[in-house]
Parts: sequence; structure tokens; C-alpha cells
Amino acid sequence: MGYKVYFLNPTCKWRFQNLFSTHIKKDKINDQLTIINYKNNFPQRIFPQFFTRLNDLLNRMKLNASLNLKNKNLVWWKFDPYRFLNTRYKKAKSIYHVVDPHMHLWQNKIHAENSDLIVCSSDKYIHYFNVFGCKNIVQMGHGISEEEFEIDQQIVNSITTKYGNFVIFIGAIAHDVNIDILQKIASEHINVLIIGTESVSCPEWAALKESEYVHYIGQLHAKELKNYIAASKAGLIAYNFISKQKNQISRSPLKALNYLAQNKPVITSIDAEIEILNNQGIFKANDIENYTALVRKAVSSELTVNIQAIKSYLDQHKYNTLISNILVLINKC
Repeated sequence: MGYKVYFLNPTCKWRFQNLFSTHIKKDKINDQLTIINYKNNFPQRIFPQFFTRLNDLLNRMKLNASLNLKNKNLVWWKFDPYRFLNTRYKKAKSIYHVVDPHMHLWQNKIHAENSDLIVCSSDKYIHYFNVFGCKNIVQMGHGISEEEFEIDQQIVNSITTKYGNFVIFIGAIAHDVNIDILQKIASEHINVLIIGTESVSCPEWAALKESEYVHYIGQLHAKELKNYIAASKAGLIAYNFISKQKNQISRSPLKALNYLAQNKPVITSIDAEIEILNNQGIFKANDIENYTALVRKAVSSELTVNIQAIKSYLDQHKYNTLISNILVLINKC
């Protein structure tokens, strides 16, 4: 369509040396697509509104110095609500791709006002942007890449040998993870493999990691996850049944499609937002006892999935298809 797309990566955790950052890093994929990596000069946890705007100003100066941004048909594509509030340039268009439930953040209103197209992974997010009077809002579920279907059977076999029968939870251990669910599963002598970063520190999580049946292996590269999923008996989405945070809506389950790509039953405590696969591949529990009962069935291979229904859904949600749809929409804005 003649656009030059700049994909704005979220920045890494702030470090002291960021104070001296004077440039951005450009990863040119091809003539039309460039990935932008950058560092915020100041920590946004301190005086968040002031430092967020100051970082935006400095990052804009870095962009102007590194890229030829004049008289171009540009598309800025961003996922992160914490930064790059203003990517307004002449002839440029901005896509704000909302994949996490950060509707409570003050930055969202500014992103909404400065974006030409808002893509929401969940229809639950749309209401929050309608309140701001935004017009170009579309709901588009999470996608999956072709790579997710390709596993290394030797690696899968070695994982199975090491951990035996297990269920897997992939995701950051944050405030909304239901530790009680994972503890209950472990108490039934079922192996639970947990992959992800730790962003909470609480006695319950510390105790869970000490369980004989819990194997926490930290964060892995995204491309490694599929082999662990393929070796598992089921994929877990184990968040709080009802959000405990004010004005916070439930997570949108990012890993559901990754689990389904390996034809594993997905056991969830929240709405997976894939109604067509309810009881076909997605199994929702309303309480811990029901959740644990589903896990027991999965471990004993009694929780069957409809492979054909899963394939049909995933074929419609591959990245190439979704990206094409988004670009058609931004072309109309």
C-alpha cells in the first residue's frame, strides 16, 4: 500500500545508564518495515506524568535525528500504553494496538486521541475508548504464527522424560494470577510447570515454588514455549475469577492460541473470548474445585478437544490474515 511501517517496541526495564541514551536502534526488516528499539532516559515510576512526557519529547528528538520522517506515508504501530503518547507527523498514521487491560491508565486517553486506528484484542476494551468519542475502533482477536505449529520432537521427548505428566502455566506471575488454583493442583500430586517472569513477591508464591510438584523454570524465549506446550497434558489460564483491582477488567488470555496450536485443552478461570471453541478446546471453570476437576480429567486424557474445530479457528487467525485486515482498515482512515 506504499506505507513505511515503524513498529515501536516496548522499552526494556529502566537502568541508570539510560540517562545518557542519545539515539534509537533501528532494525530494518525490509524497505517498508523497521522495528524501533529505544531507551527511556528517565524512570517513569517517579513523577510519572512529568517524566513520561519528558521521555516522549526526548525520544521524538532521537527519532527526528535518526529517521527521515518528512513527506512520508508513515504508519506508527504501537502496543505499549506507557510511552510514545504522541506520534503525530505530517502524512503519518498511528495504530494503537491494545492487547492488555490497562484501561485504568491516564495515558490511554492521550493514545486514543492521537491514534487513527485503535485495534482491541478484546471486545471488553472497546467501551473504554468509546467513552473518549473515538470512531475508528475495531476488535480483532489474538493471532498465531506459522512457527507455532512446528515442534522439535526430540526436545518434546526430553521434556516429557524430565517432568513426566504435567500441566503448564505460561505468563508473568503478577497480582492477578490465582496462586490458590496452582497450589490446589499441586496438592493433588499433579506436576505443574510454570514459565514466566516474577513480578510479585508474596509468601504464597514463595511457598508454591517450594512444592515438590511445582517446577518453576523462569522466563524462556517465546520460540521455545511450543515444545513445552506439546509435552504437556493441558495449558492453564489461572487468573483471579473476579478481578481484585478497582476499574481493572480481566486479562485477555494471550497464551490460549499457543496452547491450542498444539491441540492441548485450555483450562481457564476467565473468559477466553473464543466462544466458538467453548467445550471444544476451551474449558472454563467457575471455582477452584471445578478447575481442579478439569485438570484431573486432562491429566488422565479424559478431556478431549475437537481438533478440526481448533484447526478451522486457527486458520482464520494467522498473523498474515490479521495484519492484512488491519492495513486495509488503516488505509481507509
